Amino acid sequence: MFKKRVLFFLFILSFSLCVKAQFDSIIFYKEQINNLKETKAFTPRDTSYIILLNKLSSRLKHYGTDSLGILSKEALSLSRAINYKKGENDALANLAIFELINGNFENSLNYNNEVLNNIANDDNPELAANIYNIIGQIYFSLNNYPESYKNLYQSLLLAQQTNNTDLIIKINSNLGTLFSLLEEYDDAAYYYKIALDSIGDSDTSIIKAGIQCNLGYLYLKKNDSTTALDFLRKSLPTLENQQIVALLPIVYLTFGEVYSQFGNFEKSIEYFNMALPYYKTLNDARNNGNVLKGLGTSHLALNNLNKSEQFLNGGVQLFKKVNYKTGLEQSYHALYQLYKTKKSLNTALSFLELSQGYKDSIFKEKSVRDIAMLKAKLIFEEDQEAIKRESEKKIMEQKKYVQWGGLGLVCTIFITILVFQVNKTERKLNKELESQRKSLALKQDELNKINNNQDKLFSIIGHDLRGPIVSLKQLLGLALQDETGIQHYYRFAPKLKKDVDHIHFTVDNLLNWGKTQMQGEPLNPVQINVKEELFLIEVLFRDILDKKSIIINKENLDDLTLVADADHFRIIFRNLISNALKFTPQNGHIWLTSYQEEDTVVVQVKDNGIGMSEDVVNKIFNPSDYHTTFGTNNERGTGLGLKLCKEMVLKNNGDIWVKSTVGKGSVFSVRFSRKPLV
Repeated sequence: MFKKRVLFFLFILSFSLCVKAQFDSIIFYKEQINNLKETKAFTPRDTSYIILLNKLSSRLKHYGTDSLGILSKEALSLSRAINYKKGENDALANLAIFELINGNFENSLNYNNEVLNNIANDDNPELAANIYNIIGQIYFSLNNYPESYKNLYQSLLLAQQTNNTDLIIKINSNLGTLFSLLEEYDDAAYYYKIALDSIGDSDTSIIKAGIQCNLGYLYLKKNDSTTALDFLRKSLPTLENQQIVALLPIVYLTFGEVYSQFGNFEKSIEYFNMALPYYKTLNDARNNGNVLKGLGTSHLALNNLNKSEQFLNGGVQLFKKVNYKTGLEQSYHALYQLYKTKKSLNTALSFLELSQGYKDSIFKEKSVRDIAMLKAKLIFEEDQEAIKRESEKKIMEQKKYVQWGGLGLVCTIFITILVFQVNKTERKLNKELESQRKSLALKQDELNKINNNQDKLFSIIGHDLRGPIVSLKQLLGLALQDETGIQHYYRFAPKLKKDVDHIHFTVDNLLNWGKTQMQGEPLNPVQINVKEELFLIEVLFRDILDKKSIIINKENLDDLTLVADADHFRIIFRNLISNALKFTPQNGHIWLTSYQEEDTVVVQVKDNGIGMSEDVVNKIFNPSDYHTTFGTNNERGTGLGLKLCKEMVLKNNGDIWVKSTVGKGSVFSVRFSRKPLV
């Protein structure tokens, strides 16, 4: 029930919501079918009867899903019996909607793919657009957001080839809602506004009110409360006049959150209380929990601590039922503030730990999802560009054929030969120009990917730096505010030291990585004694080695020298040894070895830690992937260190590679030259 309710909210604009007109059309088609059956020449295999069955089925999706399934299956059976392809495709499309509404996503996907196999997108763009739209909904329900985006965007491209304004509005609205729930609010606003601009200013339809409601929610999340309130006020009269139960509680809930942002908590409580009866009736645990959380935080702001605690605990119970991590993180943080106000510091700290744990989990999930969406966008755009180039190529070839045909009718053999030579030269020049254009396009794509990767990199690092600093700030505030707080500060001091060490290490890596990106960075190669330098680096990790009881073995560390930039050498092996410590369990071992191979020296860092899968090994040095994970003692990582190592090794004309087995450990090998760098 919860999944279906969320699905209905997301794609509430997928179908026309003009309820009275829809109901009247149902009566009309039923009468048409009855009249047809009463004729003497009636036969079920008549295409007119199949067309009426399909039209009636498509109108029943809001009223009787059982009838929708029965009539669609009858239309499909009759169409196949007489090989009526249009009737078959329309029936399959209706069955796909029937299975989607009932949560049978695999069956719905099979029906949709069968329609796509039967038709050519260019010949029937409207039907194809509807099919891709439904497939996008299916993948969203399966939490496969990249596939959802690709199918919805394909649906939009096909819809733009038609004159169906309602279809274009519907798909833009769906794309807006997809990006809104993925917290990509700028993209969401772009699609919502396209949909809204396509609807007349005087229009008071439920579709327009629904888009305004979603824009109100979107601007609330963008912390633009004034704009959010404006859109909500525009949508509310239509929804209240027609009593749209699916959207009214959403508007009331959003009103409550907006007034909370304004600091008008009496008003926010009023709207939360208006939303609460709806969600209890709808059995929507997630949004019911959001209402209770809103009431809890509003009462907390008004210092009504007992009421606040009651509502917040109620919200936590509902969020746990549906595993809604964002709701749990916010509720636990509010309970931390509540118990802090009550001076119950032990309880407050326990809720703070729970809140921070969910916050880290949410961030990691969002990072993985954002990277997947970024890749999906890039791949889809590249595919579309390739299709466009192929289409342009075909058009140009057709134009050339027409030109040559006309010239052949009016030109002499001499002129034909001359034109052929000229055309040959022109094609050669065009190929050269096309090659240059492709080269520029590839460089532009590489630049865009670098910019996107760096944006994602700084987003990841920003979280890793911000989280420990926020925890430090909160604990220092607690220690200074209350006499007993200092005891709790000492209790968390070891964790804080670990977080601060992590910040220091991350900042060093970030600064060094930034230097590697600067053109003209000087390289100062010198002769380095491997054993001496590795001994000095080992000293930096003495505390961690003792804490995890890890032994570093150096028996096979030969007394060799190599040529490299000294700072680069230290940064490379500081990161490799740090990673080995991070992923090696208590009482583990690390081996530092070196050996000479012709005119090079190979230095290895080996551990008997948790190891890596082949998929992870393929990602760690890839400049377009940022693989982040936690160590055996939950040590943080950003995925930057190994990228930095590779860049510095390459700058020193070296090479780096890794071999790893899950559960048995990893071996990182770095090769340097023994001769002066050229």
